[in-house]
Amino acid sequence: MLNTSWRVGDGRKINLWLDSWCGNSLANIYSIPPQTLQTLPVYVSNFIDNHQWKILEELNQTYPNLRNLAAQVILPKHNTADKLVWQHTNNGELTLKDAYSFKNNSYPKLNWAKNIWSKDIPPSRSLLVWRIMWDKLQKDENLSSKGCCLPSMCSLYGSKAETTFHLFFECIYAVNLWCWLAAILNTPIHFQSIEDI
Repeated sequence: MLNTSWRVGDGRKINLWLDSWCGNSLANIYSIPPQTLQTLPVYVSNFIDNHQWKILEELNQTYPNLRNLAAQVILPKHNTADKLVWQHTNNGELTLKDAYSFKNNSYPKLNWAKNIWSKDIPPSRSLLVWRIMWDKLQKDENLSSKGCCLPSMCSLYGSKAETTFHLFFECIYAVNLWCWLAAILNTPIHFQSIEDI
């Protein structure tokens, strides 16, 4: 709703003070308290006469520049209904594709995402790495952050607390596996953080 606005038609559906029809809502522009709003005419249609704006002088004095704000919105010459429109498209229509693009752009681009979701990697392994990267594995540190306090210890060697980084990169068993892989690939592998994967 924060990315929609009203296209004024007959003004019967639009709340003059609370809805977005001329930019920001008038209640925000003029900092009108809720108790004052209850005494004012509610709908935009109260201020339209014969397809023209009709802002009373006393209202314009109370809320300076109200006439100019309203005049920037061109009223249709024939009776049409008000329409709620999406601000990020030319025609105001919100399609599933537009919604997907809008939400997709709000997330950061992850350099590692395309590497793990590969046809050469079984999906179960990709999902495991995805959960590791987002720190969503069920382990002691995550349980304790949710209020479930447990004594935490690595179940293989009992030397350190069970954290994601320890289980996959610091534990002696994991270190031996990484050393074995480094020898096969004939390349050094060093991890300072999970992102180094």
